[in-house]
Amino acid sequence: MSQEGGRDAPHRVVAIGKEEAELIGDIIADGFHDDPVCTWFLNGTSGIKPFFTMLTRDTYLPRGFGQRTADGTGVTLWIPPGESTSIGRWTTLKSVVLAARHGGVAALQRGPAIDQQLGPRKPKGAYYYLFAIAVRRQHQGEGIGHELMVPTMRRIDEEGASAYIESSNAKNLSFYRRFGFEVTDEVQLAPDGPSMWTLWREGLAV
Repeated sequence: MSQEGGRDAPHRVVAIGKEEAELIGDIIADGFHDDPVCTWFLNGTSGIKPFFTMLTRDTYLPRGFGQRTADGTGVTLWIPPGESTSIGRWTTLKSVVLAARHGGVAALQRGPAIDQQLGPRKPKGAYYYLFAIAVRRQHQGEGIGHELMVPTMRRIDEEGASAYIESSNAKNLSFYRRFGFEVTDEVQLAPDGPSMWTLWREGLAV
């Protein structure tokens, strides 16, 4: 799932800290306020911040890395090659509790549907995985998304590594294509649900 900012404007980009789960969850919730998949899965917006804060704290900060703007307007979260992208049983249980609390029965049904559709499509082997990129709604269109992507894309190219993204919003596909990602599949999550797109960027020879 991801949400990006628009065109060119300079922002100071810093590494995210291991204690910044609350800030990251807040940025993601703001940027994802109208995200088709998040609002469908959680049956509204109230669960987005606690859900992403928990995932950030329990899985993506311990295993991964990312960047944010110094002023807290945008953030990225990545998992590097060699680290599992599975959230594990305990985090899965907490996800179920949060989904039920904020989204009710509908969320309990939709969460497994997402996993069932996307799980088999995850690539094999080693790659960088972009879990989320988000820009606060009032700053979208200022080039922040581009600034946040650049440091890790340089790292990926220096290593000759591959990268993978699951996008929950069709309007972001052209943004990813500008970084060399190609859509590999469009996945309808349920007969009455939204689509997600899987994107892949093949590693460069070094």
